[in-house]
Amino acid sequence: MKHWTVIVLCGMTIGALLISCGGGKEEFNVPGMDIAIKNVPSQKIAYAEIIGPYSEIGDNLNALSFWGEQNGLATSTVLMGIFYDDPGVVPAFKLKSEVAMTVPMNTQPDSVYPVRELPEMTVASVVLKGPHDDITKRYGEVFGWVAQNNYSVEGPLFEIYLKCGKDIPETEYETEIRIPVKKIS
Repeated sequence: MKHWTVIVLCGMTIGALLISCGGGKEEFNVPGMDIAIKNVPSQKIAYAEIIGPYSEIGDNLNALSFWGEQNGLATSTVLMGIFYDDPGVVPAFKLKSEVAMTVPMNTQPDSVYPVRELPEMTVASVVLKGPHDDITKRYGEVFGWVAQNNYSVEGPLFEIYLKCGKDIPETEYETEIRIPVKKIS
């Protein structure tokens, strides 16, 4: 889990550079990667806010996952990372991110994790298979695809951890990248 935070850092910088430098002008060939625009319904999440280097959020994700197991949520939840800042612009000690897990709509906050509802959103989505080290390259391609297809980024970036963990070989990991977008008219 520790590798994915460094990958996000690099990927977000690449993506921000592509978009701010007119990345839509370049052809982004993404063979073997099915990027789709989809609507994600509103979801309730339990979360922890983190301020500091993205590379240091792995322990928080593990703690949240443990909390979910202790509260009977292990089989009915999705773990995610939410990244608010571009590490190419914001100093590492000020980066804002969250680790989160989906919870049933009737879940109440407790003394450890607040609870809130994520709004319905339209996202550019792609599921990546394999080691988290591959995410760096893929983020750049996804951001390029977003710009090339006349979308603007409309919110924080999400990594949805569909299949990963200490008991799963990295070659079998599955991570969904979601970038909230809006069509540019």
